[in-house]
Amino acid sequence: MYRSTLEVVCDTSFLLESIRRRLLTDLLERFRPIKIYLPRQVYDELLRLSSRNPLARAALEVVRGMPDIFEVVEVDAPNADEAVLRLASDGGYVVATTDSRVRREARRLGCKTLFIRGSWLHLE
Repeated sequence: MYRSTLEVVCDTSFLLESIRRRLLTDLLERFRPIKIYLPRQVYDELLRLSSRNPLARAALEVVRGMPDIFEVVEVDAPNADEAVLRLASDGGYVVATTDSRVRREARRLGCKTLFIRGSWLHLE
């Protein structure tokens, strides 16, 4: 059976938490094929955090090491949260976040969300 590519916009909190909880492999396997977009603002946050946060360094390694899955995109927005929401709503993508405010706003905009509950990934 053919399955279309799941297109996801990921925020910093989701990337860091999925690495911390070792859920990144599950994400890539379970939702295959998958394309993950990172707004430039999210990528820049990871760069800033990477000097003092090993999870951010690991996230950058994953993003840089999987260019066929992860793509950094330019989004005209004042901050990372707004960039995630704008990109997702404009492209009809799923929003991956651990931030409840971003999840609520994504649902209000008509976007599906991908989030972590316990040690499980949920798509709704």
